[in-house]
Amino acid sequence: MGQWLVTANDSQFSVDGLAELQALAKKGELKAGDMIQPPGATDWVYASEVAELKGVLQVP
Repeated sequence: MGQWLVTANDSQFSVDGLAELQALAKKGELKAGDMIQPPGATDWVYASEVAELKGVLQVP
């Protein structure tokens, strides 16, 4: 749970929970190279590095 911060498509926004983040990935609105800050973290990581998104992110 918790709020995830996302930088994608030249904008920054937050999503409320992992399920919403996974839904964005399934729709192709979140790409492997987009940056994500997990809840409680101070560092940003690539979406492709988030274990919960593996197999959900669309690969070109």
